[in-house]
Amino acid sequence: GKPVHGIVLVRGNAVGVLVVLKCEGKKYLLLVRQPRFAISEQASLEIPAGILDWTGDYRKVALSELEEEAQIVAEDSELIDLTRFWWGDSTDGFAASCGLLDERIRLFAIEREVTPEQLKAMDGKDQTYMDENEWIRTEVLPYEEAARQFVDGKNLIALFLYERWQRQQSAVSNQQ
Repeated sequence: GKPVHGIVLVRGNAVGVLVVLKCEGKKYLLLVRQPRFAISEQASLEIPAGILDWTGDYRKVALSELEEEAQIVAEDSELIDLTRFWWGDSTDGFAASCGLLDERIRLFAIEREVTPEQLKAMDGKDQTYMDENEWIRTEVLPYEEAARQFVDGKNLIALFLYERWQRQQSAVSNQQ
């Protein structure tokens, strides 16, 4: 019975995948640069992400986005479900802008050991998807340097959750 503001963008849920590459003892992030007109960015640096499709299968869509945007073919067993790690089954994902969007983003991570040659080959790949109006370029940056360039909230939340997950993994390893 109380009035509320009536502006809501109905977009549906999404996925995002933090890609952590380990090379010679150092960590890197594989990210994508793409235009984001809503924030006047010609090249926003982001984790690979996409809108949930009609299947409703978050893991399948995460793997598909990894292949499409990051050119990484991964197995389901490689996905670390950061959303489930942090919230259990209480939510489908984190709400990026709960005052405006209905979207919840389920966040995953993937870790890969790579050689210096593989790391170099992953950097600077261009993809164009005219049917989705996407112009994407992969970029590999040292972990800390990448994190300091983030303006997209899903990147920061994914990084936060990944670091908490890592901390838990270390604690479990130390107890064994």
